[in-house]
Amino acid sequence: MTATPSKAHRVLAAGAAIAYAAGNTALAVFGFMLWRMHCEGFGCMGKGIAWLAWAAGFAMLLALGLVACRVYRGAGRMALRWILFLQAAAGVALVVYWATWRTP
Repeated sequence: MTATPSKAHRVLAAGAAIAYAAGNTALAVFGFMLWRMHCEGFGCMGKGIAWLAWAAGFAMLLALGLVACRVYRGAGRMALRWILFLQAAAGVALVVYWATWRTP
């Protein structure tokens, strides 16, 4: 016998799903802006620190996505799974790009 989730649980799950989708949009915009940035105005050290902050945000957002996919049961659950899959694929692609760029 499964218990029906309370209204508070449903609201928190929907909030997590919405925060995850909005956070991915913000992360993509921030990453695109960093990708196009040159070292002259911001400094290469500052750009590296910004990429480190982006990576930390990526990891936290990925954890939020895993939680949201686990608890959210409403409409758009499949879309949430696809967003999580695409985020993970983008992370793997960026690591592969970085690894091939760093190796001589």
